Amino acid sequence: LGLPCRNKYEWYMLKLDSIRMPGLNMTQSGFSQCNECVKCYTDSGTSWISLPLPQSQCNDLMNTKVDTLKILGSMLLDIEGANSSTVTLSLPLLWLVEQMNLNRVRCSGASGDFILGFPLFQYYYLAFDMESKTITFVDLQLSNEIEAFLGGTKLGGNKESSSGTIEPSSGYHVCSTNSLIAISFLQLVLQYIL
Repeated sequence: LGLPCRNKYEWYMLKLDSIRMPGLNMTQSGFSQCNECVKCYTDSGTSWISLPLPQSQCNDLMNTKVDTLKILGSMLLDIEGANSSTVTLSLPLLWLVEQMNLNRVRCSGASGDFILGFPLFQYYYLAFDMESKTITFVDLQLSNEIEAFLGGTKLGGNKESSSGTIEPSSGYHVCSTNSLIAISFLQLVLQYIL
C-alpha cells in the first residue's frame, strides 16, 4: 500500500475506498480527499486515528451500550492495495469507542482526514518496504492472556459505566498500547530465540 507522502522517511499515503459497519448496515465511500498527500496516510508517530466520518455518527457510537457494541462487531476499512487489490482492516467497535473516549480516535467529517496512527498497533503490525515504497498490514495475533488484559475490567480493560456505555479506564489500560507492544515484542524475540 501507499507511497511516501513527503519523502521516503515520513508518511505513507493511503487510498480509502470505503468504511463499512455491517452491524449497522452502513457503508460510506467516495473519499476524494485521499487524492491529496496530506489527507490520508499512516504514520506511526501520530498518536491518534482520524476517521472521515461525521461527528454525529461517532457520537451515536459513543452512546451505544456495551452489549450492543459487542453484537455490532467491527468497523471495516477498505483500502486500495499496491496491486489494485483491496486490503480490509477490521477494528472492533467496542475498542474504537473506548479509544474515542480516550481521544485516540477522532471523527474528522466526511471530507476530513483519514489517518492511521499509533493506536492501530493494538491490532496490526506495519511492515515498511522503503525500496518498493509500500507498507504491509499484518494481523496481530493476540494470546489469550493479552486478550484478557485488554478486555478485562479487573485488569484495566474496558470499563462499563452504570448506563452501559464505555468510559475510559484508569490504571493499566491507559498504557495498554505500550504494554501490548512490549509484550508483543517480547513474544517475537522469544520465537526467534526458541
